[in-house]
Amino acid sequence: MSQPLPELQDSMIDEATFRQYVEDLHHAAKVLDVRLRGHDVARAQDSTIDLTRGFVMFEGKDVGGMQIKYLYEGLEWWDTLMWVGENIRLIRIAHDWDAYAL
Repeated sequence: MSQPLPELQDSMIDEATFRQYVEDLHHAAKVLDVRLRGHDVARAQDSTIDLTRGFVMFEGKDVGGMQIKYLYEGLEWWDTLMWVGENIRLIRIAHDWDAYAL
């Protein structure tokens, strides 16, 4: 019997929402992994980096995107941030690994 796929959220966020997102991650989540995406330099770098450094590189548009995996309220969240022109796209999915246990 197959399990239902987790719900995917996809939205564009403004600068104020992005700033609040950064604060929330720093103070309310346990960050597991941060990876840069999008530009040639970032593609070659496939190891995790510090969250603050990742945000600095993302905001400076040194990378096209970043993926952040973190724990919050008992779930593992995977967020992908991408620049779309001058806007930020946030794709989010929550994994409840206990629900997938056989």
